[in-house]
Amino acid sequence: MKYYIPTSSLNLDNILQSESISPLSFYPQRVSGYRSLEIPTAFRGINATILFDRPVEFRTVDTGRYDYPMLIEFEDPILADSKNIHPLSDGVHAYTDTIRLTPANCRIFFFDEKAYKLSLINVRDNKSIKYPSDYKIYPSASSLQLSPLHEIPPTEFPLAESKENVTDKLKGAAFAYILGQYHKSTPELAHLKKLSRNIYDHITGIISNFDYVDSLRDRFNELLKEFKAIDPTEKANRKDFDSRLTAETARFGLDKKQFIAILNEWDSWKIQYRLLVNKWGYHLLPLASELTTPQDFLSLRDEITGRVVSTIENYRKALPIPTLDGFHIKGTMAEITGMPLITAALNHIIDRRYTLSQLLADRSGLCRDIFEAVKANNPQEAWDRHLIYIDSLIAHIDNLSLPFSLDATDNPELKSIATFILRAHSAGDLFAYITAKEIADPTATLTLWGAISGYCELNREPLIPILTMQTYGDIFTLLFGREMPVVKWPEIRPAKIALPSPEEKPAQTGQTKQRKRKKAKTVEAIRSLPFASSSLLTDISWVEKASSMIPDEKSRSQFENDIRWFISRCEPTLTDSEVIDNLSKLLDSKRRAPQKWVVKLYSSIPVEGIIALLRSQFLK
Repeated sequence: MKYYIPTSSLNLDNILQSESISPLSFYPQRVSGYRSLEIPTAFRGINATILFDRPVEFRTVDTGRYDYPMLIEFEDPILADSKNIHPLSDGVHAYTDTIRLTPANCRIFFFDEKAYKLSLINVRDNKSIKYPSDYKIYPSASSLQLSPLHEIPPTEFPLAESKENVTDKLKGAAFAYILGQYHKSTPELAHLKKLSRNIYDHITGIISNFDYVDSLRDRFNELLKEFKAIDPTEKANRKDFDSRLTAETARFGLDKKQFIAILNEWDSWKIQYRLLVNKWGYHLLPLASELTTPQDFLSLRDEITGRVVSTIENYRKALPIPTLDGFHIKGTMAEITGMPLITAALNHIIDRRYTLSQLLADRSGLCRDIFEAVKANNPQEAWDRHLIYIDSLIAHIDNLSLPFSLDATDNPELKSIATFILRAHSAGDLFAYITAKEIADPTATLTLWGAISGYCELNREPLIPILTMQTYGDIFTLLFGREMPVVKWPEIRPAKIALPSPEEKPAQTGQTKQRKRKKAKTVEAIRSLPFASSSLLTDISWVEKASSMIPDEKSRSQFENDIRWFISRCEPTLTDSEVIDNLSKLLDSKRRAPQKWVVKLYSSIPVEGIIALLRSQFLK
């Protein structure tokens, strides 16, 4: 049975971020996400969500706050027989528990185009919304047969117990657990990632200080030599090259080693080597001595980044799709198979409602508290041998000048907890630390990070690789013990909506105003292209994934602006291959632009790595 919820457009961020709507009194109890809800005038005084069996039309008068009427249509089979639904009058009900509003079971309607445009602009930059393009949101409710909304007198009902905090933390942990499965690698691949990161940073330093390149070469030579020794692409190409060189020299009765030795005596082997590599078409990385200009180093950096991205993608393709196997929920408790220490820490975080703010405010106290909870779940004799490691970690947190070695224990669970405590305050810092420490399996650490963040506060960007409807459905089933309701709605093709002019945009202040102005481009128009041949033009989540590869904030902002400009001007009939080729030409032209500031910004953008990422993702 379909139900309809009349609500305010001011709640759109709130609803899409938490993927739910609840009675008003639930919101102040939250520890993450929005802690208030805007109630339409007709329902004030009712501490419940008002549902209608029919679509209704209503108006608001609070336009000064950009408060517009918004109608949610949804379907969930459990509501009709729920003890939390209370009839008010014919076709009108009050629901006193949380309603799950997923991309698969709801649609959202506005009643005019202006409200639609302004409301979407307000939510566009909220990166805590995980599935912004999967929700069906329409500028008009003209496809519905609307009835007038009558005011409902205040009334009270017994409320269900709010479980939003527990659900939010369990949900965050489950998504982060799958993300950890996605990022699992081998020790060799973890080392390759760290090495490429070091090379990237080193080359960036060389480009920025090219007058001192000779003094920076020694360390660079060591890094490049080590990378060549372990890079699968380089090893495969080297093997093929050596085989051909052996065969070619044998044709003239020569031994390959003797041939190379003779050319070395004439100081010509390096020149002949590069000539043969180019002539035979083997893609081998250059020798360090061959790099003489900033562009040489820039091209090498992008090539290495692209190779690592490609190697990681190929490794992941050979793995099974990440699942929740090993992650279990029993009531309000979680359990990770084979990880008793992580399980104890995870449930302590959930039970105490710990947040990232508390971690930042009192890292030392929270560290002690978590380890006390972990200790209570382990025999004393087994715990004693870990005390030196834990004391060293706490001492380091209290005084950063004191040394701490993450690898000073052989217990992987303790390492994961220590990594979480030291770096979980931001996704970027956490992933950088995982790379620097060559952690091949970050699953446990990420699960703790997901729990303390809570699903509502998790940033969408690091989750992009796993944000599929399959993932959503699996986690929904795990959390609520039933399959996620999936409704097949009749098709309504969204009209192409021109973005509002600057004077129509909501007033903002400070940095928020600047950010809104920069971001308010053509994303919605792109998504509404009805006959796009290229999935690159319709599924633009890759823009955020590509941006995450750019370490410099100004360069990242410039890249995003250029990409939006590029996409908005692509013909919708282009194929993915054509779009990627055109994009490659554009980005390459940026690196050779006459404006020095453009060239400087693009010097920190791994163009070849981004193009390799797109080819691996869209040209399978």
